[in-house]
Amino acid sequence: MADPHPATFGSSMMLNALLLEPNRVLIEMDKGDKLTCGDMLGYMSRYARAFQSVGIKQGARIAMLSANRLEVLLVGNGAGAIGATIVPLHPMGAISDYLYIAEDAGIEALIFDPAR
Repeated sequence: MADPHPATFGSSMMLNALLLEPNRVLIEMDKGDKLTCGDMLGYMSRYARAFQSVGIKQGARIAMLSANRLEVLLVGNGAGAIGATIVPLHPMGAISDYLYIAEDAGIEALIFDPAR
């Protein structure tokens, strides 16, 4: 018998919501550019495949060092789609902080904004 109360993860809820209305505008940016639910699904899929192509699997922890940018949302949801977890690093943190977090969290990969 199937579990009547399966575990629900944020990425599963996001995926289900995006599938309901793929043409709906999800995000409108400052310059008038728009990101639809379907666009988000496409980005999630591309980032998920990119992670898998370099060996990132379910349960992996990925550190992300970036300012507040749209890409943070896109990458985070792509990671969630394969069951990986994003561990955010503050852009003004010290190297010693990053090293501690990486060891403590068991970080397997790092994504960073080269401008930072």
